[in-house]
Amino acid sequence: VPKRVTIKGTPSEFGSAVGKLAVLYNLSSPALSPGGESLNQEYISMYRKIYPAYLEILRGIGSEFDLTVDEMDLVYMEYEFFEDLWSGLLRYQDFYNLTDFGSFGDIMPDQNCSVASYFTGQQHLVGRNFDNPSDRPHYFADTQLGGCNRMMGNVIYFLYHWVVDGINEKGLSINVASNGGDYRLNEYYPGVPAVFSGHMARIVMDTCGTVDEALDKIGSVRVWFPNEGVHWLIADSSGRSVIVEFDHSKKMVVFDRPDPYELITNTALQLGEAYIIEHCWRYPLLKPGLESGISTMSDMRNLMGTVHFKDDGIRTLWTSVM
Repeated sequence: VPKRVTIKGTPSEFGSAVGKLAVLYNLSSPALSPGGESLNQEYISMYRKIYPAYLEILRGIGSEFDLTVDEMDLVYMEYEFFEDLWSGLLRYQDFYNLTDFGSFGDIMPDQNCSVASYFTGQQHLVGRNFDNPSDRPHYFADTQLGGCNRMMGNVIYFLYHWVVDGINEKGLSINVASNGGDYRLNEYYPGVPAVFSGHMARIVMDTCGTVDEALDKIGSVRVWFPNEGVHWLIADSSGRSVIVEFDHSKKMVVFDRPDPYELITNTALQLGEAYIIEHCWRYPLLKPGLESGISTMSDMRNLMGTVHFKDDGIRTLWTSVM
């Protein structure tokens, strides 16, 4: 059952609240080890350009550990700090140990979400199914941080950072799906300033208002995939929508269909639509409905319902329509 979370205040106030929880949980200090100063300064410079609010969040967290941002390990803060905090504090592993989802095998990366968009000429509709073999610790979040776009949507694990679908006050929507097969990534930290993919979606929601702005932002940094490869469907209020993927060198690849719709499941468009249709049962069910046209949010909801998972170890955990 998704929980509603409202986060309101300044970025530093939010960071301070997170820091207080981390201290109460006795999380290790995120202090920078000797030798990491140069990379840290590169990280700070990157965020100063693309997302200054994050430095304020870090400043708030660091204040609870008596650390400045310069003294914090920003590689650790990019992903592991929040994973260590929330997975431990909210006892995620205890939940997984009490379930039998693992008995179905490693099926998640290749069957995990469908996303579609359709522009009617007046409304831009987006629908997404979040599919998974197990419940995620997830939250329907309404975030209103000072200096950032207000955003509503689903986040998993980290309460704020790990955005999987949503829409902001500018009418920009971002929706993630796992990208399996040859593009199923699980990479070590690349050794240069890099943004965790779930955090990148948050940055887009907080700072961008159009597809073009989102593409500029994503393309300006190295995106990091510590747990899985993903692709995004990004749509805006003008009717523009694109698919963003990454090739084997982690370079951004953009698909911009001339038709009024976009569609992704869990197979890379880089492999070609014929390959997807052959290997994914959901894609050929969704495509005809989009080609024939839809006009209302109910139409989109019904279309996404045609590819709900109900058995074989996979379930549609939620459907979002924007």
